[in-house]
Amino acid sequence: MRMFKNKYGEVRSGWKISLTLILMFALMNVVSIFVGIILGIVVSTKGDIVELSAIENSPLFFSIAIILQNLALIASSMIIWKAFEKKRITFMGLTNLKEGYKELGVGLLLGAVTITIVGVVLLLIGEVRLVNSLSKPNISYELFSGLIAFIAVGFGEEIFGRAYCMSVLKQARNKYIILGGSAVIFAAMHLGNSGISLLALINLFLVGILFGYMFMKSGNVWMPIGFHITWNYFQGYVLGFQVSGNDVMGIYQLDNIGNSFFNGGTFGPEGGIIVTVILIITFIIVGAYYKDKNIDDFLNYKM
Repeated sequence: MRMFKNKYGEVRSGWKISLTLILMFALMNVVSIFVGIILGIVVSTKGDIVELSAIENSPLFFSIAIILQNLALIASSMIIWKAFEKKRITFMGLTNLKEGYKELGVGLLLGAVTITIVGVVLLLIGEVRLVNSLSKPNISYELFSGLIAFIAVGFGEEIFGRAYCMSVLKQARNKYIILGGSAVIFAAMHLGNSGISLLALINLFLVGILFGYMFMKSGNVWMPIGFHITWNYFQGYVLGFQVSGNDVMGIYQLDNIGNSFFNGGTFGPEGGIIVTVILIITFIIVGAYYKDKNIDDFLNYKM
């Protein structure tokens, strides 16, 4: 029984997190079958395989897939939370927005500013080049569909990675396990991404630590959600970088001049050392913002 339960009689957090991921994949398979049926009807109607390929590779299809994946992640987290913890979702840090709007606003601002600084630094040191001029922005419907997609990513990955995983890991009664465990899971979720590298994994781990630090300091998940949304959106749909290995067409297009230790290669700037430095600076900023709050309070804080 100790394999499944800890000394307090609680089902081990690892099993609960694993069940959440299994449920998420199951839900995604159901959705994939449903989408496949719809695409099959489209192909049978038009009789054009090329048309099917064009749909599957379109930016809109990419956005829809991301939205559905993160809805499945959110649903799985909620279902397993209710099944084992039997508590309101506010107990895992998803508090009323009226209480967390300031954290959300700060997170949105921090994410946008920090990734923009990364882009400017890479441009100034000659690691990337601006393809289209500042006077010729690329405006398309993808900017809106991409925003919805990355809002879904921000909510999905943070509700699972921070709100759910960290709240479940609380039963370990150890802040380092809570913080490090959730960051490892977050980094591991990106292992299959194109262009992944050792430095990219280190940066993803640091991002997980940063988001967890924000969560533990604030007692809610709104700041990491805000940061996650604008970091991804500005990285892809404003600056035109790859977002964790995914190609995105932005308002402006910053292309790498070769693949280097600085620009992150095909994974995007998250695979480069400039992001590592910016993340460390962001830790200092968040620490100063919450200077009156002790991270140890997270263990006893009743959300």
